[in-house]
Amino acid sequence: MFENSIGHEIASLMMIDSMLAYFGLEINENELDKPLKQIGDGIRSKSFGVDENNFFTSRDWIFIKECIISKPIDARKNNFVGRERGKEFLYDIVSNRHNGLDVDKMDYFARDKKRAFGSGDTDIIFIDKAFVAWSECIDPKSCQSEKKNASFPRKRLFDSIINDTSHYQVQNSDRSRTQTRLDKHLMVCYPTNHITHAVEFFQTRFRMHSNVYRHKKTIAVEYMLKDILKLANPHIYLYFNDPATGNQKKTRISEAINNPNAYLLLNDSILDIILWTSYNEPKLHPARDIINLLKTHQFYKQAHRKELGIDNQKHKYIWEEYSISKIEEEIIKKTNNRLSHGDVIVHRNEIHHGCHDNNPVSKMRFLDKPQISKLNRQNLQELPLAMSPKEEEYEAHLPRVFLKRSILVFCREESKRDLISHAAEQFWFEQDHDFTVTEEEVYESMPAILSQDGIDENENFSSYKKNPN
Repeated sequence: MFENSIGHEIASLMMIDSMLAYFGLEINENELDKPLKQIGDGIRSKSFGVDENNFFTSRDWIFIKECIISKPIDARKNNFVGRERGKEFLYDIVSNRHNGLDVDKMDYFARDKKRAFGSGDTDIIFIDKAFVAWSECIDPKSCQSEKKNASFPRKRLFDSIINDTSHYQVQNSDRSRTQTRLDKHLMVCYPTNHITHAVEFFQTRFRMHSNVYRHKKTIAVEYMLKDILKLANPHIYLYFNDPATGNQKKTRISEAINNPNAYLLLNDSILDIILWTSYNEPKLHPARDIINLLKTHQFYKQAHRKELGIDNQKHKYIWEEYSISKIEEEIIKKTNNRLSHGDVIVHRNEIHHGCHDNNPVSKMRFLDKPQISKLNRQNLQELPLAMSPKEEEYEAHLPRVFLKRSILVFCREESKRDLISHAAEQFWFEQDHDFTVTEEEVYESMPAILSQDGIDENENFSSYKKNPN
């Protein structure tokens, strides 16, 4: 319950379908280029702008959905449906699957910088200076435009362009150029003099995640909200109207995601609902206590933070092989089980510039001035070929690493913070040393005591010893 997030993208698709259903409309995958299918009495469809001359087709709505999730709606078909080949660059505008630079991120970076730091503007350079050109696919294995089982083969697209003589005179060179474009597709590209601006954009992404989205207080509040909802879930019902029957229904908080009308009730007021209900329901008192802590800014405290070395093989092994529960268990063991899993919160924090440990600018494509002069050609095949710049040309602007990983440990009770901190220190001390820790070395090298009661001189230290590899 609450552990597996479906993601806001999937919830957005559900809400689109719900909105259309409210107007008596439905996407018809069997007639993509016709008006939406009317369902029920379709009484509101006219007010939604459905007529024979000006309408959104089912294909248009699928295109909107594909832009939201940045991949085909039906993964089994392995190709986009909303827009045909030759217009695949349109997907990159809203949700850029190649490098992550899109208008969505520009918008919320500007919004959140304004709210968090008092200043922030949309970087219009990447709007005013965006072009469309041919380019090799950054990741052919994952890019849907390169799928072999596409319903509209790329060669067919180029053949239709070359054989269409209604717009321009076909030259022999056009046919040969087609062969060189078969492994390319149209992408959003930028002038080469904006490479450093692109580096700065991804550095902004890193800073926003580090200082706002993945800040320790943000993470602490997220866990407090999760705890509140988990504690309240068995004792709270959400009541909503079922549009199909007109009857009122109820659902648990954890099940609200399954119904769009119930999902709309999951706004900030849910905390007030839990708080008000708690005065008549003693079982909600634990949830109410956390709400009161939240309102007074008494957040869960970070007890320990371990920055992992990207090139450290031991750290990499722990990151990839150790589950959250395993790390919690190891920390609890270091206190001789004076703690329980409910006392400790372990959080894996990963922040990057947009492409994990890779340079996101290398995923972009750029045009120099001579190439930009070719952008006004009527012939689609004469559009220039954008290239990836050599990293040494702008390496002075790049960070040393593109990925930062850390494991954070939080405590739910302030009184247990030191105990958790000391136990986490010991856990990482042992992980970072590949030799056996002797009893004398424990006294000399351990960063802190193991519990609030101190260390018993007669205590068995065998549990602290680490066998050599």
